[in-house]
Amino acid sequence: MVLAGVLTSALGIMESRNWFLRFDTPVDSSEHELMRKTSPEKYIEMMKLYPQKPFPRFTFAKKEFERNNVKYPYCYTSKYIPFFPMLVSKGYGMGQIVSTFGNRNYLGTFAMFVFFLALGLFLSTNSELERIFAFLASFVLFWGLLVTKCRAAFLAIFVAVLFMLILIWLYDRNFKWLLNNGRKLFFYTIGFVLLLAMTYLSIIKEPQKTPLPKTELASDAASLASDTSIGEDPRNLKDKLRNMFTLARTVNTYERLWVWQVTVSSITEDIFSAILGKGFGTFKHFFPFLQPKVLSEKNKTTFTSVTFRQAHNEWLQAFSEIGLLGLVLLLWFLSEVFALSRRAIRNSVYSTSEGSLKGDALLLISLLTALFAQFVASVPDFPFHRIETAVYAVVVFAVIAVLAENNLFSDDASENGIEESKVFTLSFGQRIAFSNFLMILAVYFLVYGTLENSRMDADKLVRETASNYPAEWVSRIPEKAKEAIEKLQKAIEMDPVPGDPYLKLARYQILVKEHQDALNSVNKAYVNINFNARSTYFAVDFLKMNVNYVLGNYEQALESAKRMVYLSCGDVRASYIIVMSNILSDIIQKVGLEQDFMREAIAFAITSLKDSLYYIERQLESEPTNENNAQRLQVLHNLYKFSYAVGNFEDTINYTSAFTQTAGIDERQRQEALAFSKAAVAELEGKAVFFGRHSDKQEEKDSLTKKKLSEVSFENSENRDKALSLLKKAENAYKKENLLLALDSLEEAWQLEFSDDKLKLEITSFLNRIGFALSTFSEHLIQTASYTEAAAFIGLLKERPYFAESPQFKQNVLSLEKMLKEKQYKMNNERRIHEN
Repeated sequence: MVLAGVLTSALGIMESRNWFLRFDTPVDSSEHELMRKTSPEKYIEMMKLYPQKPFPRFTFAKKEFERNNVKYPYCYTSKYIPFFPMLVSKGYGMGQIVSTFGNRNYLGTFAMFVFFLALGLFLSTNSELERIFAFLASFVLFWGLLVTKCRAAFLAIFVAVLFMLILIWLYDRNFKWLLNNGRKLFFYTIGFVLLLAMTYLSIIKEPQKTPLPKTELASDAASLASDTSIGEDPRNLKDKLRNMFTLARTVNTYERLWVWQVTVSSITEDIFSAILGKGFGTFKHFFPFLQPKVLSEKNKTTFTSVTFRQAHNEWLQAFSEIGLLGLVLLLWFLSEVFALSRRAIRNSVYSTSEGSLKGDALLLISLLTALFAQFVASVPDFPFHRIETAVYAVVVFAVIAVLAENNLFSDDASENGIEESKVFTLSFGQRIAFSNFLMILAVYFLVYGTLENSRMDADKLVRETASNYPAEWVSRIPEKAKEAIEKLQKAIEMDPVPGDPYLKLARYQILVKEHQDALNSVNKAYVNINFNARSTYFAVDFLKMNVNYVLGNYEQALESAKRMVYLSCGDVRASYIIVMSNILSDIIQKVGLEQDFMREAIAFAITSLKDSLYYIERQLESEPTNENNAQRLQVLHNLYKFSYAVGNFEDTINYTSAFTQTAGIDERQRQEALAFSKAAVAELEGKAVFFGRHSDKQEEKDSLTKKKLSEVSFENSENRDKALSLLKKAENAYKKENLLLALDSLEEAWQLEFSDDKLKLEITSFLNRIGFALSTFSEHLIQTASYTEAAAFIGLLKERPYFAESPQFKQNVLSLEKMLKEKQYKMNNERRIHEN
């Protein structure tokens, strides 16, 4: 157990210092031949750099990470040690220390737990060699804990050390053990402190590494899952300690308090929940539905978008799942373990005439302290929900019970009036029954292991499919989408339980226009939700809303939209509301406002849009970005249209005024907003009807209505037909991978004036897709082509009309230019190094 902890901590220490080794093995001759045929020039170049060796070799890869230049040799299969691939991807900063755990908190609590086991070995052994090993192991484990910067582990180890000292003080009669071993303890303590001092610069004042990447799902999910405060550098221990107990809005301590509040509300919901709980393991099921009841609408948007599977507090979660009755039984069990251990320690102390602590008693104290530390860490974390720490805790419980119950601490216990433990024996029938039980258990684990392997293979296939078949690529190659569908269906056959494969399957089915199949897949995803950052209830509802909208099931689409908005949290909520309002706007054009569910949907959309506007404006105050500004414009646009539709003309005028005064709108958008404003003024004067709103005004005013509609409408059937033709032309060019020709056609269609909102949305969506593909291609050029070629291509993008007006792609171009400058800077540095 100690050795496993030392090895995992050592890997974490290696990661913290970029002490990576690259293990290269030559590929076989057939793969060499394939490489030579497919890319002969690159093959020759790589063979010069990495000539084929007959034997595997290790290479120290520290410089590759410092220069952010991870190499995957063309003629080798390379593996990096430590092993996690996300840490050796090109462009990824060493922001987290994960070892073999995938999360630094897992490593931190594991190292903390094993630290006390090593400390117990150090205190209990009489062998100097074992003591030296335990001392070095303790140091490595403590260092491994420090590099994780896990605050829960820091808190637990501090409290647990105090607990251990109190136990030693209580049971060391007349301080004989401390007096007998004081000199050794003093020198070992000095050595431990000196070793820690030597690592101070590497922990507290780490050299700056590659900046952390901004990944797609990072934000709140990664922040809370990794115990990292938003706005702080996760590599800086001083920031971690400074923010440990803060309730600032910008750190995840605030979000954990919200999770705890939701958990408490589940306990106080009714008397049965308080006494019996919701059911063991049900937290991840009831939390997503209880959370929106507790959070206000404004707090939902500022909360994290992650679906919590744990309460980040084992005690609260246990109370919510097993109730007061179960919690009392748990505390009784722990008190019995402690009482059993206390009796065994007393027996050990009083078994000698001098009444001194012995090594066996110190070992038991260390084991108790390790468990105590885990329970302290359970206040802000969930160590017992992780297999590695949970299994170790169960083993320690078993060891404590066996050692204490069998009274193995004293050879002469009977001399002190302590009854020797009786040997436990089984009759013949009991042995037969026990053997059968073990056989059944072995078969169970064999079957379970087979199923678990199948689940792992299925999950791997799902992840690989999502990675190898990105939506922006397969959307223009239907055959690839069908390949992805086949792979996901195979994964579902292997393991039909998780909902994530169904959710991904539905997305690919939408791409090939199999909408009914997509709806079936979405429904299955909802039933078998994964409860993690990859799939949440509101993410499934979002897809369900879109599929029902395409199928013409408008009422079902709006029901899914309401549930999606109700359950959603975080930054994504504002985006979801905008998409919902766009869909609702199109439905209004098709079915009008006569049906009751439409008016209810508009009222709900207006309320949701107002909440989003509040959040977006707060975001703009703190961080004014083009993306936030574009979202604000979209929200205002939908608000003034919906307000007019339901007769809130004063709100219409206010929203159009705010819209026209916002930077970033073009003349066409301004004219449309002014038209709505004029129509609202006319309505207040009793002169007009607009945007599908049917008035019960006098018949003679109908002519004025029609005249007003003709003034503000942008309906132009000729332009619409032309835009439709250009869209088809763009689709054909896209299939032939001629992105620039497709872009020409789409931009021409985008500049035409017509009032078909659905067609406009389709053109804009297509433009965004091409823009994303061109941005990705630009990044590829920056990495692989010359500086001149990349700069020329980015300059071409800047001149495109749509890119020039789209806030989102203005930001993309700025990012590309920044990458280009970094490449130029890197080239200049390499040139100077070469010259020197």
